[in-house]
Formats: sequence, structure tokens, C-alpha cells
Amino acid sequence: MRVKHRTIFAPVAALALGLAAGGQAIAQQNRMGLTPDQMQDLNRTIVKTEAIEDAWETAGFKGLTISGYMDPTYIYNQNADRAGFQFLSTQGDGDAWDYSDTYYFGTASISFEKEADDGTQYVLKLQPQSSNSLNLAEAKVSIPLSNRQTRLIAGQVLDWSGYEYADPVQTSLITHNLLFDFTLPVSYTGAGFDISTGSWQFRTMLANVNSATAPADEKSPSWVYRFDYWPEEFWGVGFAGLVGKTVNYNDPDEALSNTILFEVDGYYARGDWSLGGQISYGTQEEAAVNGKDAQWVGASATVAYNITPRLLFALRADYIQNEENGGGLFGYQADTSNGIGDADGDDKGANRYATSLGLKYLLNEKTSLKLEYRLDGASEDVFEDVDGKAKDSNNVFGAAIVVSF
Repeated sequence: MRVKHRTIFAPVAALALGLAAGGQAIAQQNRMGLTPDQMQDLNRTIVKTEAIEDAWETAGFKGLTISGYMDPTYIYNQNADRAGFQFLSTQGDGDAWDYSDTYYFGTASISFEKEADDGTQYVLKLQPQSSNSLNLAEAKVSIPLSNRQTRLIAGQVLDWSGYEYADPVQTSLITHNLLFDFTLPVSYTGAGFDISTGSWQFRTMLANVNSATAPADEKSPSWVYRFDYWPEEFWGVGFAGLVGKTVNYNDPDEALSNTILFEVDGYYARGDWSLGGQISYGTQEEAAVNGKDAQWVGASATVAYNITPRLLFALRADYIQNEENGGGLFGYQADTSNGIGDADGDDKGANRYATSLGLKYLLNEKTSLKLEYRLDGASEDVFEDVDGKAKDSNNVFGAAIVVSF
């Protein structure tokens, strides 16, 4: 009889446990406010979401950011007697290439940036051009070493000198300052290190300057570097330089010659006011107009004020002392479009200045409108107008719409 009692008790106990578990499940569903069918739908959604995430990662999209901009621009140039829209222009398109027609405005750009789980970063920046070609503006990799603040960098890196960004989304005016256009490199191709901690950063490379490959008979890369320090969120200072051989455009064969560049820059931005400035020095062997060493020193400063949260007023002033040996700047010799050279043949180059006034209106979060008036001048008659007349100044007016994503 004891056996029979045990036999009867076992299924009863199992039934009781099942009812208890079912009660708990029902209670759990009730607490979530979901029916059994809704719980099944939720579980299916979770499984599908995880599958999508796995597929996204397998396809290489994890950590990928795509951004870009375009800024169709209208320019009036008094000396060139030219007015019209500029977009996707390249060096050599149309009239002489000068500060009022560069690939730093009137451009379109798209950037792909990806960071892997181990902290390795990849950057690819492309700019289409009117000649149906695609300019590779930047292509670099940044690999963490001992930690993510100490990195190996390699590839083609945009020049990091000066206080003014190349990207029109981040600038107040349309054109760039004289130091940006005439005393700084465009890019470096090589390898080096990026070290940062707290409020400072140091970057350095051994690289080709403005060239993807080294020319024949050349085995020595240039040394380039930049140091930044920002003790507070609203201000910072930095310096950058180059020591090495770069192309000498005064040489008929465009051979390389020894070059030294150095600049100090800084910024201050607080409330409605912002200020940026830069002082630069440079010299290049046998690159002056008369065949001797070129040497220059210059300064630039920009002051901006937010009249309203959407409307910004900007004023910029630039100056370059360039009298030595008939003049000559980094990558530029006598140039009547840009006002560089010796007008009188006395081995005294023209000093250059420029002043810009501009407005920037934020139409929406990703769109801004820009207006700029610019006066360029020189200490000698080194500008040439469309009629071939030598002048000591030029006037430029510009308007642009900048759209980013």
C-alpha cells in the first residue's frame, strides 16, 4: 500500500510543480504586460536584430562613419575681369590658378572613417574634379601601439600647419589667408607617430612633401612635426615645422632643394568672440626670383563675432615680408596673378598683404551661406590685370553655399 501511495503522489507532485511554473510564467507575462503571442513576437524581433548586427559587422560596416560636403562658389576677380561660379575646378583649369581659384573652395568631398575593435583607425578622403578625375586628398591609417594614445601613423596625411582649416565647413570665410596659400605644404606621404595625453598632442613623420613618391636620385625624406597644447577648452597654442628637401620651382628641372618651415599658431573662442592667429617663417635654397635663397616671414589673424546665434561676422588680416632676393614663397616664384616677385628688377621682392571682411549665416544645422570681400595689395606693381597693366592691388568678391552631412 505504501508503494501505491507513492505511485499516486508522483504525478500529483509533478502536476503541482507544473502549475506553479506556469503560474510564475503567467505572472511574469502579466508583469510585462505581454501575452504569450506578444512574447513570441518579441523573441523573434530580438533574434532578427542580433542577426542584422552580425551581418552589419561581417560586411565591415561596424565603426564606419561617412561624411562629406560641397560648396558651390561664386567669385568676382577684378584684375582677371572674371565673374562666375566655380565648382570642382582644378589647377590649370581656365585662367591662371591663384588664390581666388583653388581646390580648397568650390569643392565636393566625401570621407570614409572606420575604427576597428582594437582601435586601429582608417581614413579615406576623396574629392571629384571637373576633369573627370578623383583626387585622393587623404588616405591614412592610425595603429595603436602601447595604448590608444600612442599610435603609428602612415599614408598620405593632410598638412597640419596653421590655425585655419582646409575644410570650408569649419572656416568663417571663403578664401584662405596668405600664409595658408603660399607658405605651407598640402600633404605628407610617409610614416610616423601620433602621441597624446591629457591636454597635449605631438605628431611627427618622415615623409615626401606634396608627392606620393620620391623623385629619382632622392633617398632622404623630410622631417615634419606638430605640437599642440590646450590647457583650457576655449584656448590653445601649437607649432609646426618642416626640415628637408622640397621641389624648387625656380629650377628648370624642378630639382629638390633644402627647405626649412616653422610656424606658431593659436586660438581663443569664448562666448560670441573667437580669435585665431599665426606667425610663419620659411627659407628655401636657390628658390628666389634671382636664383639665390628665398626667405620670408609672415603673420595672419582672424577675429569673428556672432551677431546672432545664426549670423557671424569675420575680419581677417594677413602680411608677408618677401623682399629677399627678388621674392619667392613655398612653391611659388614670380607670379603676376598672386602678386609675387620683383617689379623693378632690383632684386627686391614685393611684400604682400590682404584684408577680408565676411559674413556667415547658418541656414540650418548642415547648411551655411557665406559672403566675402577681399582686398589684396603689394608694395610694388606685381599684379597684372586682363589688359596686361601692372598694378599693386586686386579686389575679389565671393559668395558660397556650404552643405555638409
